[in-house]
Amino acid sequence: MSEELDFDSGLDAAWIRFTVRLGCYFAAMRCGDTLSICTTTTRDRLSENDLFLTVTGRMDGSVRVDVTIQHAIVRVMTTEDRIMLAHAGWDGVDSGSLSAHHSLDLYVLAAAEDTEFASAAITTLLREIRGVKHPSLLAAWADGSPPSSVFDTESALEGWDAPSPYEQLSSQVDAILDSIMFAEPTKDVDGNIAFPFDCGTAYLRVLEAEPVVELFIAFDVDPQCRAAVSSTQRLAPSWPDINFRFTDDTVVATTRIDCSPLAEEHLGRGLGMFVRFITECGDALAAQLQRSIDETILPDELRSLIYSDLPGTVPDSRHVASVCGHDRLAILELLRACGSEHFSWVQRADNAIAEGSADSVLRRKAEAWRRAEESMRAALRFVVDGPGHRTTASGRQSRAFPAHSRSQDDPIRD
Repeated sequence: MSEELDFDSGLDAAWIRFTVRLGCYFAAMRCGDTLSICTTTTRDRLSENDLFLTVTGRMDGSVRVDVTIQHAIVRVMTTEDRIMLAHAGWDGVDSGSLSAHHSLDLYVLAAAEDTEFASAAITTLLREIRGVKHPSLLAAWADGSPPSSVFDTESALEGWDAPSPYEQLSSQVDAILDSIMFAEPTKDVDGNIAFPFDCGTAYLRVLEAEPVVELFIAFDVDPQCRAAVSSTQRLAPSWPDINFRFTDDTVVATTRIDCSPLAEEHLGRGLGMFVRFITECGDALAAQLQRSIDETILPDELRSLIYSDLPGTVPDSRHVASVCGHDRLAILELLRACGSEHFSWVQRADNAIAEGSADSVLRRKAEAWRRAEESMRAALRFVVDGPGHRTTASGRQSRAFPAHSRSQDDPIRD
């Protein structure tokens, strides 16, 4: 008696293991994947007592199981058997005729987060209705490969073990992107999904450490550009969900989408926002980050004026002042900026000489900023002390009116 109990317990354990492992395999299936399960390894010559089940991965991560029960099995099915199948989740149980001459088409649809529901329904059909004694008597093949006995306790099948949370989330994200883009997303060697734009390539990746989808794009920064921080600061208030991270030669714009749980609408909104940021601001930001220092400090017209004269000379102070709108504060600010840049480039050139490197380029940069500084100083002097202006002892400007002859009618005061 005890031997029979041990045998039954062993069968129960085998079927439980089969159900769990099959559910894990279903969870790892991607859209378009198929798995066939059969009560015989000769799929071309099925008898009326055989069952042939087809499992298909769907776009939303769910799986569908289809089976046709031949009339030889239908003939011996009882009302209780049909009720058992219906309770197990099989649809179509009541659509077939009770006549022994009709087959029965059934299916199960299991959501991505409940794939063991489908494997339990399969177990009920195979063990309770078909009467299969042990899972090792079954055969299976995936995507058209040769049949093999994969359901014994020693077998292994790719994707058979339970997928990790990262693998499961990646599969679900791929299915959602497939439905949005109407094409299977392509990945690089790191597993990131690329989205090319005119200003660069954006990437989508699933983080392994947490259920988060990250979108990012890197903009190259010119080594002489100092407008990276100010450019991103101007964008930040309009794009609060985007963070800007700075490296030596890039600015990386990043947004993170929480996927616990994953919602297609939430992922779609986050992706749409990031794409809108790139299309609206990407080209302009990329151009700003490629502008050199003199381009970001000096207005275009002023830069052309300063650099258009012969080397070693300073342009006419009246022209520089006119370009600056005779604004003393604006000229003073530009003078300070140019002086700072001149000093910085002189230091770089001196450091290059100390290190034994060529400094010709650095010296030319320093000379250009010296000329800019001298131009600003001359323009400031013209605005402060130019024609029609004089400076009082207190430092305030007053208008100097031209002198005129005193007429005879003017009173003379002693």
